Amino acid sequence: MRVRVYPADQWGCGHYRLIWPGQALVDQGHDVTVILPGEGSGIGGVVMNGRLEGIAMSDEEDADVYVFQRPSNIMSLDLIRRLRGRGKTVVVDMDDDLSCIHPRNAAFTSLHPRYSPRNNWQIAVQGCREASLVTVSTPPLLDRYSRFNNARVLRNCIPRRFLDLEHVDDGQPIWGWAGALVSHPDDLPMLGATVAEMNRLGFEFQIIGSLDGTGHSLGLRQDPAGPGAVPFGEYTDHLTKFQLGVAPLNDTKFNRSKSWLKPLEYAACGIPWIASARPEYAELARRGGGIVVGDKSKNWTAAVKRLLTNDAARIEAGQAARAVASEFTIEEHAWRWLETWDVAHRLDQGMPIEGATILT
Repeated sequence: MRVRVYPADQWGCGHYRLIWPGQALVDQGHDVTVILPGEGSGIGGVVMNGRLEGIAMSDEEDADVYVFQRPSNIMSLDLIRRLRGRGKTVVVDMDDDLSCIHPRNAAFTSLHPRYSPRNNWQIAVQGCREASLVTVSTPPLLDRYSRFNNARVLRNCIPRRFLDLEHVDDGQPIWGWAGALVSHPDDLPMLGATVAEMNRLGFEFQIIGSLDGTGHSLGLRQDPAGPGAVPFGEYTDHLTKFQLGVAPLNDTKFNRSKSWLKPLEYAACGIPWIASARPEYAELARRGGGIVVGDKSKNWTAAVKRLLTNDAARIEAGQAARAVASEFTIEEHAWRWLETWDVAHRLDQGMPIEGATILT
């Protein structure tokens, strides 16, 4: 089976969902090609009036299965239809419910049909309907997208190399959040009272991500410390400096379908973590090494204070978290991606397939 994979970006979403699993499968000897954004797709086409009217592929670019991520653009939908018309298997990967993005999220206007008629979440949903199969990162997203087509869960994993990154807890703990206010407008403010209290006690809070406006969001007089926005390739260099990581998520429809990726990143780097009690965060915490808390500030403050003031408990939690993360490496689980793509291909051929591929 020959597979061509088209990630939507070269940031976290593109790497965790398609680039790194695809590269792992290549390393394992499978016939998979990952085409990065900006590279030649290998598929030629005829465009008329802004629509794709035909496609052409050489034998070298031809494949059995084509995998697309978040096909929100009208041209992507046209391509899916053309490929399906040629009898090709098409898998669409969706890792968020794009229909309920927060209005203050930077992606809202670029993916809302009212503001972006040629690139929006409705087009992505139609792409899911037209595809052979949809892959998602969480069971709640399975409920969302299985209404349109066959769907399978592929939970997010981390590269094995994260487990070897040096993480030192020297007893002077810095705690922090890796995220951006532009995509988490209602999430970071949940920490406001806790950050103020920990500052009063002398524990520094840092942010990996744009700092602009974060102080105001937290009710502080100035923005917190931190490296700010960093290149994707340098992300873990900064992350490993945390001795405690937090993952606040407000209780919204969008967040209830979010994956466990953020606390899993912390865990892989040996960082103990505290997170909101959203479904996937609670599932990871159940496996060990992390804590989920209620949404009230007193819950956050008590949990953060307990770990920041107890070196032994914090170090033990970090070790436990890394042990859990070691069970979810991309290299170990890449076969699930390949198996799922094969399931899609078999479904197209009319062969019966039982169940869904879900990490348990």
